[in-house]
Amino acid sequence: MGITPLERLRAIAAAGESLAPVHSALGTVVDHAEPGHVRAHVPGLPMGELRGVGPIPVLADLVLSGAVSTNLPAGAFVTTLTMHVTTLGPLPPAGAPLHASGRLISADPDNAVSSAEIDDGAGRTVAVLTSRCAIVGEPSRNGRPAHERRPVPAPFSVLALRAGRATADPATANSGGAVQGGVLAAVAAHALDEAIGAVRSGLAGALCDLEVTFVRGIPADGARFTVRAEVLHAGSRFASARAELRDGRGRLAVVASASQWRGRRDVMIAGTGT
Repeated sequence: MGITPLERLRAIAAAGESLAPVHSALGTVVDHAEPGHVRAHVPGLPMGELRGVGPIPVLADLVLSGAVSTNLPAGAFVTTLTMHVTTLGPLPPAGAPLHASGRLISADPDNAVSSAEIDDGAGRTVAVLTSRCAIVGEPSRNGRPAHERRPVPAPFSVLALRAGRATADPATANSGGAVQGGVLAAVAAHALDEAIGAVRSGLAGALCDLEVTFVRGIPADGARFTVRAEVLHAGSRFASARAELRDGRGRLAVVASASQWRGRRDVMIAGTGT
């Protein structure tokens, strides 16, 4: 019998290691793990390589799935089905820390729901998230290796995200060898914000509600995958858009939608009028 997910998280926290390649590159630190609760942080945010919600889903995916995993036996793991992100304010500047706390809300033998809060380490909540995960058994992969924490200045540059295409680089992988769900959510959010900003520049980077459904994983094998976004509505203060990610074989992998809102005061500050 191998170690439980909780024991593994605690060992990674104690050793200062990373859970997966994506967290090694981002420099994510697991701070604490107990049944139903995981805390982690990024010591210094990278430069703004991703639009919209930025790296929030990447950090959040760790504590959302981790909070569920802490109650599982050895040989069991989770896969993310859905993620909802609600931003409450801007990200801290590059170089500043970002903290996440995830809690298990409800679980049965097949699925679980968890929530997370993201803050700047000084008491300001940046975003809140919820997620539903499927619980499955995988005894053959019990004991996945930890990874040395090696943060790089621009961890998401390996995506080479441009013109609706991105690279499933191994550095973006989760512990199972697929592009981490949080990375896919961040890519979708980037495309959605870019599409909305092209139509209504004053709504780029506005407060956002992002809904993501994960249909299938994308192997982190270096292949290219596609992301397409379309604006469904674009008013002066509120816009909505939809995006799809498809793997290298053209199969649907992720469906996402975003609603972005800029209040009257925010619009005036931005100088875009009402």
